[in-house]
Amino acid sequence: VLATLEHAIGSQESVQLSTELHRAMDMIMLQAYKSLCSVYVLVVRAHFEDAATICRRLMELAAQAGYIVEIEEDAEQNRRAGGYLASLWEAAPPQLKDALPADYRAAWEKYHRDHQHLLKGKWRTWRPSFKEIFSRLDKSDVYDEDYAFLSGITHGSPPNLIFDYRGPVVQVRPHRHVPIMLKFSSRYGLAIMTLWNQLFAAIEVDRLDELVRANS
Repeated sequence: VLATLEHAIGSQESVQLSTELHRAMDMIMLQAYKSLCSVYVLVVRAHFEDAATICRRLMELAAQAGYIVEIEEDAEQNRRAGGYLASLWEAAPPQLKDALPADYRAAWEKYHRDHQHLLKGKWRTWRPSFKEIFSRLDKSDVYDEDYAFLSGITHGSPPNLIFDYRGPVVQVRPHRHVPIMLKFSSRYGLAIMTLWNQLFAAIEVDRLDELVRANS
């Protein structure tokens, strides 16, 4: 999965970010790519608690991507993507905004001006809760089961710690979670890659389908 994504990113000399949707999805995909790389590095060393934390981040990125594109109307997709971009600009510190070239800053200010009305609540969020998003995507079971499982590993839940300390000799880097963690991260990464590829067509559809079947 990671090799396929690396090839797709490396083969593109430039990317046209012509709409809010294109820009937001490419930003989410780039974050997912870095997270996939991080999970791989951590899993190789059997650092599962930290790998699970990043897997959970991949799960959240997949939810955001799914929420943006779940509505098929282009205008609504761009509106939701614009809300994502507006939230980033609102949270950016003034020194960062001042450092941007004038034309870049004007573009981001337009995103914020056009979509700031979508930012709600104390945290000025652009989207519903992750739990609600998974429900809307008809994936409540994924949220309930995967999130709980990954959180348990992240926080050192009793089953894991008790099993690791079941005898007089403790294995510092047990390997029992290697296939599980790679499968989780691959599934979330593929979910984002599929949505991203619908816009950028950087990966052959047959190759994506093959990877999805292998990680189902």
